[in-house]
Amino acid sequence: MQTFKTFIGLCLLKASPADLPAAWTLPVLAAILQTGVDMITAPPPLTAFQAMRASLVDTLLLVALLHTVLLLRRLTNRSPQTLAAAVGCGALFSVLSWVVGLWFQPLEEYWLIVLSVLLWYLLVLGHIARRALEVPLAVGVGLAVFYLFVSLSLTSLLVPQVVAEA
Repeated sequence: MQTFKTFIGLCLLKASPADLPAAWTLPVLAAILQTGVDMITAPPPLTAFQAMRASLVDTLLLVALLHTVLLLRRLTNRSPQTLAAAVGCGALFSVLSWVVGLWFQPLEEYWLIVLSVLLWYLLVLGHIARRALEVPLAVGVGLAVFYLFVSLSLTSLLVPQVVAEA
C-alpha cells in the first residue's frame, strides 16, 4: 500500500523515485502491470497482441532511455527506483486515460482533456527525471518530450495501427 501511495505522490509531483524500494523486482512488476493494463485498455480496433507489442516497445524504449541517461550521469545505482517510478506512473496514466476516454469521449472537448492528461504525464516523467538525474525540471520535461516523439515514431513503424487510431 505504501508503494501505491508513493506512485500517487510521484504523479502529484510530491514524491521522489528515491522513495521507492531499490529492489529490481519492482520495475519488473511495474512493466508487467503496464503491459497488462495497456492490453486491457486498448482501443477496440487493436488486438490484444498489437496492444501488447505497442506497450512492450514503449516500455522498453522508456527503460532504455532512462537507463542510458543514468549511465551517462554515472547514477546507475538509481536505476531500479527510477525505472519503477516511470513505468509504474505510466501504468497509472494508462488507467487514467482509459477512464477519461470512457467518461468524456462523447464531449466535443474530449481532445482537450486528453491533451491535459498527456501534458500531466510528461510533467510527471520530467519530475522523475529531474529527481533521478539531479537536473532542472525543464531538462527532465525535455527528456520526456524526446521520449514521447521517439516512442510515437518507433511504435508507428512497428505497430502502424496504434498511432493511426490514437
